[in-house]
Amino acid sequence: MEKKINLIITPQEYNQANHNELWNEISEKSDGITIILNIGADFFISLARGKFFRVKEAINGPKILKNNLILLRPFYILRPEISNNMVNRFNAKLLKQSLKKIVENIEEYQINVLYYDGIWPTFLDELKLNTKYYYYIMDEVRNDAHNNKTNLKRTRHDKIACEKSDYIYLMSTKLIDKRREYLHKLKVIGNGASQKEYDLNVKKLNNSVGIIGNIRNWVDCDLLTRLIEKRQDIHFGFVGNIESDMQEYMDGILTTYKNVKYYGKVSKGEVHNWYKKFDVILVPYKQNEFMKATRPIKIVESIFASTPAVSIPITGYEECSFIRFAKTVKEFSSEIDYLINNKINIESREYQDFIKLNSWSYKAEEILNEFK
Repeated sequence: MEKKINLIITPQEYNQANHNELWNEISEKSDGITIILNIGADFFISLARGKFFRVKEAINGPKILKNNLILLRPFYILRPEISNNMVNRFNAKLLKQSLKKIVENIEEYQINVLYYDGIWPTFLDELKLNTKYYYYIMDEVRNDAHNNKTNLKRTRHDKIACEKSDYIYLMSTKLIDKRREYLHKLKVIGNGASQKEYDLNVKKLNNSVGIIGNIRNWVDCDLLTRLIEKRQDIHFGFVGNIESDMQEYMDGILTTYKNVKYYGKVSKGEVHNWYKKFDVILVPYKQNEFMKATRPIKIVESIFASTPAVSIPITGYEECSFIRFAKTVKEFSSEIDYLINNKINIESREYQDFIKLNSWSYKAEEILNEFK
């Protein structure tokens, strides 16, 4: 039997990554070794941004998470994402040396790489190893989220990655539109979730909607403000990190409206309890082609916590009794009322099928089925 390694390149810090449960499931269901390549440390970006922990972890070497699951913080001269070809030849040598400390005879293995950024296959070619590429496209990377304008650099990398990859996993059906020449190697996977142990002391906030996650310029501030103003009877709770360009907006609504409260940042391990607190989870994003291609993880996580969600129309989910779509303030208001008055029936076939097909365990099997 051919020896194989799963190499997973994270798009976020491992401990905070949306997909870390997926990667753990892949390691559980796969034979051989799974190596998770965390965000790299380097001489410049890590130090300039005060990310000294990255340098320390890179020096300390790989960390064994489970018997066949290893977390590696690579060290580069300069992060590959912003390096030129010459620097990346040296970066690739550094990475290969780090991998050989885990698997000395790595040249004898087939390496299946799961990655999320279009720059990686070109870089990894420099390793000169037996490598197959599996590209996971999280959203329409060819466009900028806040204004839907084409991003030429990411478009170029995405096209190269699509061409080089042995298989491509997509977050939503909308992402097929610009990649129809690759239909033979496309599969819509989407975000998943896992069932959690919930704190028994979690208390519901009556007549409440939650806006959970990174509070950034994806939010349609005008629509949300008018909804808050219209529904003074509803409590609007914000949970998560506030991006700097959203701080002024948040300060404004917190000062102006008594039915708004910010609950602060929470860890990945705590967020599931917050889904339980609210009657409805709200996704009031801007409505453009980029957003149509999304599949926010907060929706599937909320449904797993048996809390329904109302969102702008997106192709990452199908509308059902516990996921409702809305475009206007009036529609959002109406759907909030509907969901507050119609709780999720967790015994229904509709709900049970959703849980089964959207578990990280099921998603891991779908991904591994395409690994050759």
